[in-house]
Amino acid sequence: MEWERIQFVQLSDTITYKIETNTAGHYLLRIHSGRLSREEIRSELLWLQALNESHDLIVPEGIANAKGAYVMEIETESGPTWGIESFRRDMAKLERYYERFLSEEGWTLYQAAAEKVVSRLTTMHPNEHNYGLIHADLHSGNMVFKEDQPYPIDFGRCGYGYYLYDMAGTLLELWPKHRWMLIQGYESVRKLEPEYVRDLECFFVMFMIENYGHHVSDPRETASLMEEQQYAQAYIREFLADRSFLFEVIEPV
Repeated sequence: MEWERIQFVQLSDTITYKIETNTAGHYLLRIHSGRLSREEIRSELLWLQALNESHDLIVPEGIANAKGAYVMEIETESGPTWGIESFRRDMAKLERYYERFLSEEGWTLYQAAAEKVVSRLTTMHPNEHNYGLIHADLHSGNMVFKEDQPYPIDFGRCGYGYYLYDMAGTLLELWPKHRWMLIQGYESVRKLEPEYVRDLECFFVMFMIENYGHHVSDPRETASLMEEQQYAQAYIREFLADRSFLFEVIEPV
């Protein structure tokens, strides 16, 4: 089909796009997940075709592809999801190597923080406003600037997760006043939930622990991991004590 414009319509039971061509007619592209079988989708299209034979009804009708088929099936890869299961995998890796940079007391602290993170994640409910496709590694090294506008690069961890998780990865390297500035900028475009700080601090600790789980197996990283613990464990202690820390300067342990 010679198309001029494709426009996203909505995400519901299916994903729909409006396709505009240089002809008078416009078309709808509908993408199904695995919820319905190929036969069920084809049955609906045949039913619409039959209804269109009536002079009293005007309904949308399927368009066959070049091979005469009304339903095209493609295999896709499942995108990574950043949540409880991915966090548990990182904790399992951290457990194998934690002695390289943590004392037993420090590891006990990490385990308690991990339990609290998982507990909080189970109370969160994803919806179209707080969950979707994210970059998942949006630190300053993965941003480039062109004419003073930031652009993300390196989409190796791109997948699905909470938007606040994505923000936490950025806030991790910022000073408290800069964290507040970033959030103000974000809210100038999209408002956050009233209780966002509590969840954001949970993702902050989650992201920090995941980072250590990622780097701990590389001996070249050990020195820097040890050096960071005076700050990391200070954040964890505040988190476990239910003291808000996101906009405070936390003294190192």
